[in-house]
Amino acid sequence: MIPTGIGWRHHEAVTSSRTLGHESMTETSIAITEPKRFRLSQILAINAFGIAIGLPCGIAFGAGAVVLVAGTCSGTPLLTFVGLAALLVFAGSLFVMPTMWANPYVRHLVRKAGHSPNSEANAFLVQLALHPRLHDGCRGWLEDADDIGFLTISADGVTFTGDHVSLHLAPESIERLRVRNVGWRGLWFCGSRIELSVSDLNNVDTIEFCDRNALTALGCARNSKSMIHAIRNMAGDGSPNNDLQLTKSPAPCASHSEAEVERWPHHVP
Repeated sequence: MIPTGIGWRHHEAVTSSRTLGHESMTETSIAITEPKRFRLSQILAINAFGIAIGLPCGIAFGAGAVVLVAGTCSGTPLLTFVGLAALLVFAGSLFVMPTMWANPYVRHLVRKAGHSPNSEANAFLVQLALHPRLHDGCRGWLEDADDIGFLTISADGVTFTGDHVSLHLAPESIERLRVRNVGWRGLWFCGSRIELSVSDLNNVDTIEFCDRNALTALGCARNSKSMIHAIRNMAGDGSPNNDLQLTKSPAPCASHSEAEVERWPHHVP
């Protein structure tokens, strides 16, 4: 069944009479159906994938630290070398943190569903989170994404086509762009969460995107910057990302720290 934990109803979720598809969209709209491939079983597989890779890396870090201290205190070069090698393995695992998120499996699920981005627009494979959340309970606790799919950004707006959520945001419906810390899932350093405050979308206050295509931390950061730049270009403000005029404010917790806040250009007096 379609999730209704936060008051979602299919007829309430659609704010436009048009149906999302490959045709050009100009009105803000959202459509929600039943999950097809991004179900609880797939979410359990994603978590198992992360545990299978992350657990050995955690053990390597703990063992490496202990052996390194023991080798340093005892003056044994071999123990010191083994400890350093274990810590290097852990450091390497941080570099491929997105792989530990099971991004390869996410890419497989999206492409297996037959989704493909518009070749004429900026396209990104992302996870989507609606606020209030579309999924709660066990699924919401295990997975911070409500859906996965392709995000395309063009002059007409922002379009997401996922497993069971399809939405289009017209430029005038986007009130604010925020770039948040990725949180515990990326150990607070790998990539960013891009949050859009929206209007004219029933039951939805904000929409959050996060890259799920990259296999390395550098790739994740690069994709996040590309998404921000593409959204700014859509709004008619194409200045480079490093020239952003930002208002910074402290966040209530590290997992949701607000790194950047930018007022949407057409809402500035």
